[in-house]
Amino acid sequence: MKYLNLLLLLCFGQLLAHAQLPVPKKEQPSQKYGFINRAGKVVISLKYSNARDCSEGLIAVQKRKKWGFINKKGKVVIRFRYEDARPFSNGLARVKKEDKWGFINKKGKVVIEFQYEEVGWFLRGRAKVKEEGKWGFIDQEGKTVIESKYDHIDSYAKEGFYRVKINNKWGLIGQDGKVIVPIEFDKVTDFYQGVARVKKGDYWGLVNQQGKVVIDPIFDKVRSTAKRGYIKVKKNGQWGMVDSTSKVIIPLEFTYLYYYANSDFILVKQGVKWGAFTTKGGLLVPIGADRVSVLNKHLIIVRKDKQWKLVNQQGKQLLPLKYQSIQLASKALLIVKQGGKKGIVDTAGKVMLPIVYDKVSVFHKGLASVKKQGKWGFINTKGQLVIPLEYDYLGYFQRGLALVEKNQKYGFMDTTGKVVIPLIYDKANRFNYSLSVVKKGGKWGLIDSTGKVVLPIAIQADKVVLRNNLLLSIEKNNKKGLLNLQGKTVIPTKYLRIYRFYESEEKVFWQAETKGSTSMYNAQGQLLFTAKLQHLNWFLKGFFVLYNEGKTALINEQGKALFSWGKYKFRGFSESLEDEFFCVTTTNANQHKQVMVYNRNGKPMLTTKLDLIKPFREGLSQIKKGKRWGLINKKTQIVVAPKYGSIGKFREGLAKVGD
Repeated sequence: MKYLNLLLLLCFGQLLAHAQLPVPKKEQPSQKYGFINRAGKVVISLKYSNARDCSEGLIAVQKRKKWGFINKKGKVVIRFRYEDARPFSNGLARVKKEDKWGFINKKGKVVIEFQYEEVGWFLRGRAKVKEEGKWGFIDQEGKTVIESKYDHIDSYAKEGFYRVKINNKWGLIGQDGKVIVPIEFDKVTDFYQGVARVKKGDYWGLVNQQGKVVIDPIFDKVRSTAKRGYIKVKKNGQWGMVDSTSKVIIPLEFTYLYYYANSDFILVKQGVKWGAFTTKGGLLVPIGADRVSVLNKHLIIVRKDKQWKLVNQQGKQLLPLKYQSIQLASKALLIVKQGGKKGIVDTAGKVMLPIVYDKVSVFHKGLASVKKQGKWGFINTKGQLVIPLEYDYLGYFQRGLALVEKNQKYGFMDTTGKVVIPLIYDKANRFNYSLSVVKKGGKWGLIDSTGKVVLPIAIQADKVVLRNNLLLSIEKNNKKGLLNLQGKTVIPTKYLRIYRFYESEEKVFWQAETKGSTSMYNAQGQLLFTAKLQHLNWFLKGFFVLYNEGKTALINEQGKALFSWGKYKFRGFSESLEDEFFCVTTTNANQHKQVMVYNRNGKPMLTTKLDLIKPFREGLSQIKKGKRWGLINKKTQIVVAPKYGSIGKFREGLAKVGD
């Protein structure tokens, strides 16, 4: 037995010798926090294990697992005695002691005793508190204003009411804690225009601000149109409308229901057929129409069996059901179509213009163009022909002139019918920027509104269009170009398409495309670049960003390439720095990204590349290199070198930094 014990002891020793005992983990040093000012100077040394932002001149900091408060100079003003502490708000700070929360003032005096499991901040003189798992509200003296008995309560009152929950049921209470809407619903929304939606089971209803259930929760959907107190409701896939007293205005039997704001009509649809009601529930148009449209506030158009009629808000049919179409010609006149011909009637059905015309336009400045047997003229609002039917084409009046055509010649007339620019041109466009492009003898030119030739009629092209008050677009043999108003070439006539890429009061750029490439020109016709592109952006009011096959390039508005094709990403700064500097992110072969700041000339403004540059906030930007953070100012000067583990936001002139 003695030898057996010795043998077992030897074997156990061998096992221990070969066993891998766990290596104790090396304890990581905890991060320390302090504060810097906007100049980057450390004003509170990094010696605290945690810290909150500065608020009302004091800072909550943690040392040896206890929290206290220091001032902006780092002097301790409230001793380290709390398990947790939050920033001051309205002169009070939330602090935790012996696992309970209370409030202290800036002298460290306990104002509200430590009795709460959780507390919120004071908002409008009251704070949300939790006792024995239930929520309520106290005031700044610690007095209970709403008893802590709710599983949930909103942090602030919306329209004077809090949503509350008990045992998974919701209701609404007032700011005095009085129950307004019984706590018996599965969902309750906030009040909107005097009503809140409530849900029981799968069904919705409405309650008002007095807590009265105005719509019982019996509907699949409830939508308030509260401007007039009407509520759209849906049940079993059918829509209807009730008022705020639950009275049914429109029965729930429609697949579609639409209330037109500021009108007297509600349109309904059943299957593919339409009808209409008044907002008081009166039936205007029984279901059966092919289409119902609101013409204006007081009139609707009804189409049935390819014929139209006009109905007012009293349901009176104003026009007989004999027209093929009806449209507004003016506020009081309608264009109607019958037997393929058009005319004009008033809303009482009186014919103002016989229904004998092929075309009738809407009125513009008291005149409407009409066409009959291939000839055009103008009528006034009384239906009288003021310009006879003798023109092959009539444009609308613009600045007192209308383009007219007669016997394949174009000119312009005034509102009296007098031809003020002779019909001598083979082609003419309406006036734009007080200029008209005209064609004569196969060549193009420009005239002004007096008929004076301002650009000789000498341009040879298939088509000429005035693009703006500076340029003409020309097309010849399916190729496009641009000329200035003196007839000189701005962009050669060799492109398939030309777009206005960017325009401001100071500058204009034109994008011209051929098959497979894009060119950019400035307003003076200088070619800035030509490249094969998939995409093109305007950047920082002065740069073009070019994209193609996963690479980008940056070209300035003078056509100089600041960054040739590579894996770049360009980003501007906020706070008005976009006129001065921008960031460029580069990606190397190992997919590592680095960021640099450049000025508008492409000159680097920092001596080293960074891993991240954040947008500016209050004049400073956070920068990162490796795992360290720093700051730069708006002049891209290093305020704080990247040396901190973290940098927070500036509050009251100080920012929290971690080592």
